[in-house]
Amino acid sequence: MRRNNLEDNYKIAIIGGGASGLFAGSILGKKAIVLERGDRCGRKLLLTGKGRCNYTTSTPIIDLFEHYNGEKNFMRPALYALPPEKIIERFKSFGIEPSFEERNKVFPLNGDSKSILDALSDRCNIVTNCFVKSIKKENTFLIETTKGNITADNIILATGGNSYCQTGSDGYGYTLAKSFGHRIISPSPALAPLWLSKDLSKAEGISIDISVKIEKKEYRGDVVITKAGLSGPLAEDISYMFHTEREITISFSDIDILKIRKNNAKSNVKNALDLPDRLIKALIGDLADKKIAELKKNEENFIINQLTSLKCKARAIASGAMSTHGGISTDEINPKTMESRIVSGLYFAGDIINVDANCGGYSLTWAFATAKVASDSILKDLNL
Repeated sequence: MRRNNLEDNYKIAIIGGGASGLFAGSILGKKAIVLERGDRCGRKLLLTGKGRCNYTTSTPIIDLFEHYNGEKNFMRPALYALPPEKIIERFKSFGIEPSFEERNKVFPLNGDSKSILDALSDRCNIVTNCFVKSIKKENTFLIETTKGNITADNIILATGGNSYCQTGSDGYGYTLAKSFGHRIISPSPALAPLWLSKDLSKAEGISIDISVKIEKKEYRGDVVITKAGLSGPLAEDISYMFHTEREITISFSDIDILKIRKNNAKSNVKNALDLPDRLIKALIGDLADKKIAELKKNEENFIINQLTSLKCKARAIASGAMSTHGGISTDEINPKTMESRIVSGLYFAGDIINVDANCGGYSLTWAFATAKVASDSILKDLNL
């Protein structure tokens, strides 16, 4: 339910109308007010899953934690309190049936992210175009906004990180948290595409399974080649490690050049390799059209190097990040309640916390789980 004006005081104020803020609002109902700085809520939620909203995962709880970056002991209470199966049941109660798809992804059966947004928004009290200028704590929280000043007994700070700024997640929540003395772990892009120093633009749009070696550790998965570099699940999952430029080694193939020479000596290189022509051309240029039998030793070595161990620089493209690595230090938050250890009555939910996740519904799972814990803790504290 959308409201145009603010009253003087509230039991609970939720700062931010993204996934975690709306989920909290859907639990707290009329007891809370959601303050959204934009003209509408859930902009990023509408973009997830290419507009279909991959709202959780079917990954079993025992395997869930390997898909998160952060302190596992901190994450455990929230993810056990609201594991994926309970999220699915919650949205079923809203009339949204799940569609279980590849890589444990869960979408609404109707394939429309707006159904997820509407299910949450319809159960919230929301004031849009309401920017929170400052929050101070006396006996209650004094909240200064562009629509007037209000008080609240409890606050859930659910403003997100600093990813995808055009949707409202510009990192301002860190400023509010810092005003209460909270420490911010330096934020950097997560779930972002990667820029590569190697120009692969001729292969733009090609989807392929590759391996990426970063120092001594190797990662494997699907990527989509872009004008700038790489996107897709693998690129997004490892992007949190690239807040600065660093060297990687990419393997597109495990070619056996001797076997190829024996069986395809009269063929052109591009016809002998089990890779898309445009990708081969992007990697080795005119050698793609040369016959295998005519290759010189140094040309063979170059081809092997480019296809199996391409070294290049990579960095995360911040403008395309859907999540944030870093944020409010988990040392300063009670994992069982999501309440600040510094200021009583101040709670946190979602991407503002120093936890981020892999591609595949894990970020929204975290957003919903932390919102659930914070909301339940407030209700218990208020004896509601």
